[in-house]
Amino acid sequence: MRLLFNIKNQGKIEIRLKDGNRAISKTHLTISQGFDTLLIKALDKLLADNKIERLSVKSTEISGKIEPMATSAMILKTVSNTLKL
Repeated sequence: MRLLFNIKNQGKIEIRLKDGNRAISKTHLTISQGFDTLLIKALDKLLADNKIERLSVKSTEISGKIEPMATSAMILKTVSNTLKL
């Protein structure tokens, strides 16, 4: 299983769950105040709806453009790195 975070623009993120080349599920988030909570809740829901344990996620990928020093970028990188453990 892979989680792909695709930054569509500075305000939208698409999260896709893939098994090999097959897309399992996806959701969209708007970057706003409380983004950390929204991201964690969206990931929990995405995994729960598909009956997938966090340990089944073997890799994560972040694509698209975002300011590297933006708080939302740091949150996204931290969550992505945490899921890899």
